[in-house]
Amino acid sequence: MKMSFRPHQLLPRGLFWLFVMSLLMPHMAAARTTLQVGNGVELSFAAGDIDIKSGSGELFGVEIHEDGMVALTADYLKIDADGTMGGPDWYIRTLLIKNALMPDGGLFINQIEAQDIFAGAFRGDTVPGDPATVTEQSFIKMTNLSVEAEKALVSVDEISSLPIRLAESSSGTPVVAKSGMAIKGMTVMPLEQSPGNDPLIDKLAERGINSVELDLIILSTIDVAETGMHVGYEVISDIRDLAAIEFSVRFVIDDDVYERLLPLLAAPEDNGMAMLGLSGAIAVESGRLVVDDTGLGDIAFAVAAAEEGVSEAEFRSMARMSAAAGVGATFPENVAWLLPPIEAMLQRGGRLTALASPDAPVPLSSVIGFAMFPDLAIDQLGIALNHQP
Repeated sequence: MKMSFRPHQLLPRGLFWLFVMSLLMPHMAAARTTLQVGNGVELSFAAGDIDIKSGSGELFGVEIHEDGMVALTADYLKIDADGTMGGPDWYIRTLLIKNALMPDGGLFINQIEAQDIFAGAFRGDTVPGDPATVTEQSFIKMTNLSVEAEKALVSVDEISSLPIRLAESSSGTPVVAKSGMAIKGMTVMPLEQSPGNDPLIDKLAERGINSVELDLIILSTIDVAETGMHVGYEVISDIRDLAAIEFSVRFVIDDDVYERLLPLLAAPEDNGMAMLGLSGAIAVESGRLVVDDTGLGDIAFAVAAAEEGVSEAEFRSMARMSAAAGVGATFPENVAWLLPPIEAMLQRGGRLTALASPDAPVPLSSVIGFAMFPDLAIDQLGIALNHQP
């Protein structure tokens, strides 16, 4: 049958299909693409393109579902990767995520950036023979984070990895010689600001502090030498207007022990006895703890005194008595010089510095003996304690 349209029929038919398309367009725009990317994990997006194998692509309106629940949403995701997405060989060259939200925990992250990351490492997977899970160009940075806790709103300006340095052990095994993490501008703001409801909030308000702000740096280093691998850990925190804390410790480890220890650390609950056996080959070289109290102690004592129903002076006296009894019972041979700086810190704040400087590295296995004879730890570790106003 031959079909034809007369001119007077063309306009009504055109308007009819235009009307139908106008009804369908909202539903077509709302259609999402859904991909199965792992066991119980689905990726869906409103627009964009993605390489099914590597995961490389640029996506808009992203949702990740885990076991049927929304685990993460994001306005925008761009990724350049190699290997198989979700597999042990998955390597992320660059990653950019904007406006990410984890609904379950209420965590919002304005932007996530990453570069040169061996993604299999986050799953605990390793590729045999792979030289390292990162490169010296690797980094992760998250900016403008916020989460609402039970009684406070927590925000962070930035969380980022520190520059990475790679090296080789004496046997040629690649090691991450320097790495770390920095948290900048973390703010904890109580949600309930009404006076009289919380002693801690009241004491902070008396000092003109409506929120607690802090910065934190965590750093690890490995120096390879003929005497072994010298491993150091350092934590530096600054609680603005209230306190600053610095902690560092340094160990010396035999190269062979280090290579045997790393696989055990992946599952410490299953390898406790093996790790204990290796502890004799790990020794403490030095340690340092500095607590600089510029107001946190006053607030802590005031809050504790209010909860106990006593004056602040009475509670400080009780704390000094408890410290004297505890130090005297634990370190009877060293109580005479250990107690004065501790009492001074409890009484008026200031800076308390504890140093460990042994004449020779002390094996971790000695900790068992220190538990039975604590004064022995003071002598062998070369402990020194000092207080400054």
